Amino acid sequence: MKKVLHIWKRFHAVWDIPFSLLEENNIQLIVLDRDNTVYDRAKKDIPEAAREWVHAAKKAGFSLYIISNNFDSIELDRTAEILGTKKIDHAMKPLPFALERVCKEEGFSPENTVMIGDQIFTDIASGNLAGARTILIDHLSNREFFLTYILRLFERLAEKGVPYTSGAELPSNGRKHEPWN
Repeated sequence: MKKVLHIWKRFHAVWDIPFSLLEENNIQLIVLDRDNTVYDRAKKDIPEAAREWVHAAKKAGFSLYIISNNFDSIELDRTAEILGTKKIDHAMKPLPFALERVCKEEGFSPENTVMIGDQIFTDIASGNLAGARTILIDHLSNREFFLTYILRLFERLAEKGVPYTSGAELPSNGRKHEPWN
């Protein structure tokens, strides 16, 4: 069970993840969760820093994809269009099928793939079950689906003792909001 919940790296926000870390580990495909990873559910918007990071990742040569358990296909289409990525909705994470499909469609092995998300029991578990590396980030807002509130209680136990990746320390003013560079 511990392997399924293994967190490879941990950062405060997607835009804190340095491309050099991904390049050094032969990551070519970045798979992102949507809700509270690149889309702030409270503000109902994509933070500018997330937009910039995704566009810079594409420019750096990474392939990007969004997979989401969200059932709102129209909203997910809008997010994918703004970010210029492909997407899969109704992903049924933690099942690995959507992530496996993305790897196959994009022509990358799971070993060259990273799953980035804010939930251990969906995003991280899905990534590990598919054989990809995983990065846990802090959720962008506290606005969640009801079931997610319950899962967050158990996530606190699962993430206890998992340090933030070196260089991801918080500045003295709190949550880091500067872009990745």
